[in-house]
Amino acid sequence: MSSHAEDDGSARLAQMGFQPGEPIHDWVIDEPDKLLDRIQESLFTSTYSRIVPIYLTNAGKSARIPVVVVKAEARYDAFGFVPGSTPVGDWEIPGWYLEGWVVRSGFDTFEDIVRVRIVWDDPIVNDSLLWQAIPNEPNTNASFEVVDW
Repeated sequence: MSSHAEDDGSARLAQMGFQPGEPIHDWVIDEPDKLLDRIQESLFTSTYSRIVPIYLTNAGKSARIPVVVVKAEARYDAFGFVPGSTPVGDWEIPGWYLEGWVVRSGFDTFEDIVRVRIVWDDPIVNDSLLWQAIPNEPNTNASFEVVDW
């Protein structure tokens, strides 16, 4: 597992919806071509007694976190021909900002209900996403930390 502070990317991470004080996980996801369909299924077909989770997985690792999606927001990023210039349009395919709850089981080693936020910038090209447990008490004096493993 490696970790690095994101001093130069803090503004971008905040713009994406992340908060300082809780690690932001950078994961390469299994089966990215199926994830968008699973997100839609989780958001639109979950019921109180029949939860349909997506799974946060890290390719090649044993981590598998079930999350029921309760919020999805399409985000269109602007592009320009010169960095720092006025944008001239938006990319055709949106990225996604998601929020949800980790689905609990009797095997959990934690007691709290965990809410998460997920940012998937480019579903067509990008097979990685960023996710973070939403802190119950955000620490605005902390720094951003991106962790990958």
